[in-house]
Amino acid sequence: MAVDAFVMPLWRFKAGDFVTGVERLAGGVGNVTYFNFDATLSVRSRRVGFFARRRARRDVIGIRKAVERANNCAVEWHDEGATVYNAQLHDYTPLIDYVWWLDRRDLMPKFPHRKSDEEKRNFYGTARDRASTFPHLAVVPFHSGYVLPCDFGRPIDVEPYMIFNTWPAAWKVVSAARLRVEIARVNETLNASADYQWTEGDPVGDVKVVFNRIREIVDLSCRHGLPAIFWG
Repeated sequence: MAVDAFVMPLWRFKAGDFVTGVERLAGGVGNVTYFNFDATLSVRSRRVGFFARRRARRDVIGIRKAVERANNCAVEWHDEGATVYNAQLHDYTPLIDYVWWLDRRDLMPKFPHRKSDEEKRNFYGTARDRASTFPHLAVVPFHSGYVLPCDFGRPIDVEPYMIFNTWPAAWKVVSAARLRVEIARVNETLNASADYQWTEGDPVGDVKVVFNRIREIVDLSCRHGLPAIFWG
């Protein structure tokens, strides 16, 4: 499953003022039908009006205040500017697996890069209650969430919704500054060079490919002071 990844002002995303990679291929916004979490179909509007922009800015303020309440600290960023990253991210699960394994290396000395269904159940059943030492990276919202270019300690959930009107979910909010630190710590073990090319036979090759994409996105977020957004 692919998700759209952006580095851009959050209000523009909330207003729908962007074009996805699939929409570019299809000739623009309005030419793609989306299957929503509630199992409905929709087409994004080609126009973003005044009220949509105002509502979007109000939503961003709400997200910022929620982070501040949860972390008891001020959170600020300049939510203006151009889109500096817009691409699709494919199969992010290898990195999720690797971060899970890092916190359980004492129980699983070797990273199992290929797993049967039974092995997957055992893998994610190992020390399920153990707190992660990568609190932001462990919950990176690769399917629906915001990475804010700020420094705060506690990731939070915002904007709850239901998947297929059955399973409760929410958009995750994490800190780009904390992610950057955690990414550096992961690479002490992973050793992924910035110019790494996938190599057959490398047991963590898939992990390194995803890792470099996420490292690039987080670096852009920090450098430009803009949120990274994962949507899909």
